[in-house]
Amino acid sequence: MTADGAVSSPKKTVLVLLLEDIFFPGTVNAAIDSARVEQFLKSLQKYAKSNPGFSYYGISALKVGVCQKKIAEAGLEKFFTEENTLAVDNDFIHQMTEIDRELYEKKCKEDESCKDEYARQVQLLDLMKKKNLAPEKVLFVGHDYWFDGFYTRRFSKVDTAFIESALSSKGHLATERVEGLWHIGLVWDELLPLLEGKAPAIDYKRLDEFVVTTISKELFGGQGFSLQKKVIDLRAVKEKMHAETDAGKKESKE
Repeated sequence: MTADGAVSSPKKTVLVLLLEDIFFPGTVNAAIDSARVEQFLKSLQKYAKSNPGFSYYGISALKVGVCQKKIAEAGLEKFFTEENTLAVDNDFIHQMTEIDRELYEKKCKEDESCKDEYARQVQLLDLMKKKNLAPEKVLFVGHDYWFDGFYTRRFSKVDTAFIESALSSKGHLATERVEGLWHIGLVWDELLPLLEGKAPAIDYKRLDEFVVTTISKELFGGQGFSLQKKVIDLRAVKEKMHAETDAGKKESKE
């Protein structure tokens, strides 16, 4: 809905919001501004009611029961119900290999808040298939450059916006800001242009550069490339990047 009350037509017809660290406390952001969350979600709910072709979902790396508990503790049941909340369910768990499933269940017994960071890619793909959605019709709002940025570009391929207050990489507070991406506060007026196709284009090359730089540091200890080693080193970076992608689900449980 525009400022003058007219109903607007969203370019993105589905909005998917990561719940932990943005709408209720998580491992990166424990200080959630409940008043800001309430204001944002009220605006979102009003927008959804004014645009019948638009829908929104909450998504979580937590198990369904734990996610529902966190939603209730945060007083968000009127915004996120069983119908529009996606979390790690039995169907996803049964898709794991036997070894992965045993490791995951063991970890969850030790800590009920254990997460599977890869799950949301499967959930996004399932949602898109169910609703017959092209990737460009979906906007995902997260906060982690790796789990929400790199994995999303590799798998579900939907556009991602990053919440400034919880910026992270691989589950740890981000030490740098990747320019060229969509960064917003938890403010409705900052999200709306992204839904309506009025935001600057995303420069995903910056995200690719961040990924390569991150892996380079992990492989070579942050040392610069010599001209003699450059080709060999870049090949190693690409191999590790593909390995990170293929093993995404396993890595997120370790």
